[in-house]
Amino acid sequence: MTRVVVIGLGHGGIMASSILAGKVHELIAIERNPYHQLLYKTHLVASGLEESSNIIIPISDILYGESIKVINGIAYKIDLNNRHVYVNNDKIVGYDYLIIAIGSSVDYYNINGADKYTLKLDSVKDALEINHALSKLKKGSTITIVGGGSTGISLVGALIDAYGKYYNLRIVEALDSILPGWNKYIVNTAEKILNDNNVEIIKNKKVIDVNKNVLMLDDGKLLESNLTIWTAGIKAGVIDIVQDIKKGKQGRIIVDKYSRVIGYDDVFAIGDISLFNLNDGSISQQSAQFAIRQAYQVAKNIINHINYGYMNPIVYNPIGNILSLGRQCIGIINNLPINGILCNYIEDFITHNYINAIKSRGNSIATLAYENDPLSITTTFMNFITYMSNKIMYDALHSILSNVKCTKMVESNLSIK
Repeated sequence: MTRVVVIGLGHGGIMASSILAGKVHELIAIERNPYHQLLYKTHLVASGLEESSNIIIPISDILYGESIKVINGIAYKIDLNNRHVYVNNDKIVGYDYLIIAIGSSVDYYNINGADKYTLKLDSVKDALEINHALSKLKKGSTITIVGGGSTGISLVGALIDAYGKYYNLRIVEALDSILPGWNKYIVNTAEKILNDNNVEIIKNKKVIDVNKNVLMLDDGKLLESNLTIWTAGIKAGVIDIVQDIKKGKQGRIIVDKYSRVIGYDDVFAIGDISLFNLNDGSISQQSAQFAIRQAYQVAKNIINHINYGYMNPIVYNPIGNILSLGRQCIGIINNLPINGILCNYIEDFITHNYINAIKSRGNSIATLAYENDPLSITTTFMNFITYMSNKIMYDALHSILSNVKCTKMVESNLSIK
């Protein structure tokens, strides 16, 4: 009997678990929440553009069956030599294979007052807290977002859509550009959109102190802020590992070409907690896209190793990036810039396909999106065309029915008069 234990059911953990479900003798998943969160959409909930119920999926909808057990709790310690995971202070779970997928947490960089006087955007719960705080602000209030990465910029874009010029919006970024590491087309387009909507962008300045309604920059300048949201950085999630293992920046666990923890052939780290060296010499991004693809291949490797005794190196070939800015998005796919309704359709398809993949537990055409062979890529493209065609027809029909309904209401009102 082979037991696989997965710690954490974020994007990486849920993808790995869904692929493993029913394909190994026993699967145990450990997660503190009874639901999976689409974390890349939390900015929409924070701004009020999306209901929180639309971006959470009950874990029971994905992981079920006699060979599967979900432990609702917190894994706080791992003994790699004895293959023990300690859960909820009193339970020991043994394993044959272990996947560590505990994600990341907010990095405040030891800045005084940052954790006390700012709100973070690290979960659906955080998004609801931000939304509640926004509802209490008066018109003309200033909202400062510390951190000009994808989370911060996406949140600003959503706030523009939700509130227009009702609030004064400000971004503070420590580097000399927003969206560091992103394609120049996306960076320039995003910055133009923010400028056109009167968002104040402060670059090349670090926040060194935070008080209730005031931030201090490294040049001594003071910024007044009615609400400050911290999106400036993340660090690896924390779990006590008895043995010493190799770690890199922000406490990320260094893994080999199979995403195994160095020195342990039965232990894998995936997602934000892992530091994976890519073929071009760079390290893996802490992103949902990488976590999902990495997790998919790790799960397949565990199945292959159990059944056939081999594994394949992890291959990551990103096809592009999409940045959500409220109801609009911009992106690069296969080096081609995209925006407008096509970008929105691609963004919707990515989410649609991901949900289908995990709900089908790897038994649908949706999982081909995470393969790297030409046939899978072609099939996924055709799947997208079908999805987009159906979506266009649905949107057109919905628009026609809405217009008919409005027309009938007007005629009814006229006849009453």
